[in-house]
Amino acid sequence: MPEIDWNVENTRVLCQLFAEQVARGNRPNTHLNSVGFAEVEKGLRDRLGILATKAQIKNKWDKLKKDFKAWKKLLLRQTETGWCPIKGTIIMNEEWWKKARADIPECGKFKKIGLQNSDELKKCFADIINIGVDHLSPHMANPSNTGGTKPNVTEPEQCDRDTPEDEVGGNYVDTSQFEQESPFNPNGKRPPTRVDDKGKKPKTDV
Repeated sequence: MPEIDWNVENTRVLCQLFAEQVARGNRPNTHLNSVGFAEVEKGLRDRLGILATKAQIKNKWDKLKKDFKAWKKLLLRQTETGWCPIKGTIIMNEEWWKKARADIPECGKFKKIGLQNSDELKKCFADIINIGVDHLSPHMANPSNTGGTKPNVTEPEQCDRDTPEDEVGGNYVDTSQFEQESPFNPNGKRPPTRVDDKGKKPKTDV
């Protein structure tokens, strides 16, 4: 069986097929069942003319799962970061990325462009991966943490000036989807944490 070209479009369709099967209940554990894999094979053949084996589809499933896990870990790594809405990824210096790659070997690709097909991948993997939040500091584990310096959303022309066109594997990537992927709101701050007044003792005059 020839190797499949998992370019941007082929991967996008595959992720849609995966998400459809998960929604239909054909992922009983960490992988699709035989019905799910058969439906994905048929979908690839009908929509893209790609003849893929179950092994090839499973290998891509595992690869996408690793990418999703690495991306989620990267977003939890630090709050004092910039965010590029054009590339849909974190803007930090080379030293920061060097340390990130040492801790999360699969995250290097996200320096250039953020996770693609994130909505579909979330449906597939969000409830079956463990990103080790229990082992992180409270500052890293709580995305709504409002303490310390707030991250900034970098101006589009600044974060995109080094690459006039984002490409992955020679294929143009539509980056319009990424603006909504930012974990920060438009003014560069994370959403405020709601404080519940219940349980506070009333003040009394002495």
